[in-house]
Parts: sequence; C-alpha cells; structure tokens
Amino acid sequence: MPEVAEFTRPRSTLADTPTSQAISGLLALCHDRGGVGMISGPAGIGKTHTIKHYCANNPGAWTCEMNPAVAKPYPGLLHIYREFGNEVPWARGHWDAFELVKKMIVDDLWRVAKDTGRRPLLVIDEVQWATVALVDTLRWFHDQGHIGLVVAGNHLLRARLHSRQEREQFAPLKSRAYGAILELGKSSPKDVAALCSHHGVEGARSHAALTEDAVEDGVRAADRRIARAREIAGPGNRIEFRHIELAGQP
Repeated sequence: MPEVAEFTRPRSTLADTPTSQAISGLLALCHDRGGVGMISGPAGIGKTHTIKHYCANNPGAWTCEMNPAVAKPYPGLLHIYREFGNEVPWARGHWDAFELVKKMIVDDLWRVAKDTGRRPLLVIDEVQWATVALVDTLRWFHDQGHIGLVVAGNHLLRARLHSRQEREQFAPLKSRAYGAILELGKSSPKDVAALCSHHGVEGARSHAALTEDAVEDGVRAADRRIARAREIAGPGNRIEFRHIELAGQP
C-alpha cells in the first residue's frame, strides 16, 4: 500500500454573503452529525468557492469536483482518491481495485479526522455528472464508512430531484438527507452588499452595477469585475465607481 499523502490545502478568503452562510451552515451540520446533505443552485452563486473555503478551514473535511469523464463508479473513485494526493494502488483485478480504493478513501478520511473530535466529511461537487451507480457508491461511504456526505450541483441536480422520470437517481441520498437539502436561487442584492463590504467597495452606483452583474450571472461575475476594477485603480487606491464602470466594459 502506498504511503498516504498529507492533506495540505491553502486557506482562502470568503465574502460572508447570505448564500455562503447557508452553504457553510449545511456543511457544518453534516460534518458535526455525520449526516447527508444536498446543495443545488445555478452557476456562479458561490457554491464551489464556499465549499472549498469550508474544507480548507475545517480539518477532516475534503471536497472533490466531478466531471463527465469520471461519472462512473470506478473512474469516480480513482478521481476522488487522486484528489487526496495519492497514487492509485495496484490490485489483481478491476473489482479488487474498486473495493480497495473504497476502503482506502474511508481510511484516509478517518485518519485525518481522528484528532478533530468530528466525523470526516466528504463533499462531492458537480454531482450532476454522476451516474446512478456512482451515486449509490457515494451512499456506501455514508452507510458503511460512517462519514458525513454532502453532494452539490447546478440547476441540473435540482431538476433531477424534482423530475418524475429522473428523481430515482438521487433517491438513495435524498431519503437520507433528513431535511438537509438546500435549494438556492440566483444571487441577491444582499449577497452583493456583503461582497462589496468584503472588498471595501462603496457607493450606490457601484453597488447597482455589481448587482446587475450578479443577478444575471451570479456573484462570481461581480467578484471578477471588482478584481478588474482593483487592477485599474492600482495598488493601495480606493475602488471608485469609475473603476467599476471601466471594469465592466468589453
């Protein structure tokens, strides 16, 4: 068995928006109780950034982002295992490797969490790409590995949770969520106000321009515009509306 890599993750900053507070609250609930949670919402509202921030600042919590190439159980497990910084173990056959990687993921999570006083928490982002079989494998981590599990995804996840034809895909997790299901809408003016406060951006016109961006494309768009405005203003200078205005130009 290869040596297990240490979990080393850079800490990040996070604007304390109402949306990020709701996401962090659900993650903390599932982390403390070892429960199952589900988060869905449109792109750009801060789901992934909040998840990464929570995991970077809470030992024993780890996140992995899915994609279409790792939608099935075995590629999905290998992807999660590699995210821990590990080499894929050798095994006699496909099934042996599948079972071995499942066990090693759980062992790694418990090893990191053993001194925290909390159960491990595994957060799977962009879970809308997962197949039915991979979703059932994720359920195994909670049921047999005794870890907290949160899955997050975009509007496709929400659609599948409510679709009569597709809701069975996530039924094994939804039935275990016990109300820990967070369905988020578009970014709100309160999210933008918190973002502006975080970056020291003042003025009604600046807030209005950034709110227009956020309502259309999420706070991520507003955050990027602030970053461009900061570059235009120059180091140490206050961001003014003229900088925000210039940053919004093509």
